[in-house]
Formats: sequence, structure tokens, C-alpha cells
Amino acid sequence: DGCSYYCKEVCLRSVEIEPKGVHAYTKMSIVNVDGKEWTMSYKGRKRNKATERIFFLVLPPGSYTGVFYDENDEVVSPEWVNVAAHAKPKCLDYVSADDFT
Repeated sequence: DGCSYYCKEVCLRSVEIEPKGVHAYTKMSIVNVDGKEWTMSYKGRKRNKATERIFFLVLPPGSYTGVFYDENDEVVSPEWVNVAAHAKPKCLDYVSADDFT
């Protein structure tokens, strides 16, 4: 049926979140509208500059707000954030790039 066996009746989608700016973004925290929070340290790949980080997540549908932290665990604001949602899943209710602020 195209859905995950480990999260029955939940439509998951992979998303890459890339903060842009001068900071070393070492941690990201996102919260959905229900108040559920996910926090992750940077363990992904690094692009050309040391400050360009890509956080990779697999999320259920919803609206999300994110906060980024530097190496001193201080909240930092990126100049802008690139959100790239991967291929659309076969299920119908999934997260999109527009669901992030």
C-alpha cells in the first residue's frame, strides 16, 4: 500500500533543512502545532563551508516551527533556511516544504 510498516496509518516524508548564514549550526529543534518537539544535533553531511549544515528528518504531516543553536548551545538566527521535501509518498496526507516556519 506504499505506507511504512513501522508507523501504521502515518504518512511519513523525508525532509532536508539547511540553515544559511555565518553560524555553525550544531543543533536544531522543531515543534509541531500539537507541541511535540524534536531536537537533533548535527550528524549529517557538510557542504562547501563549515557553516553550511543539512539536517535530515523523516516527519509525519503537520506544521512545524524550527530553532537553531550554535556550538555554545545559544539560539542563532540563520539568514534564511532552505527546506527541501523529498519525493511525494504514495499516501495522501504528508508534510510539504510549506509546512515549516
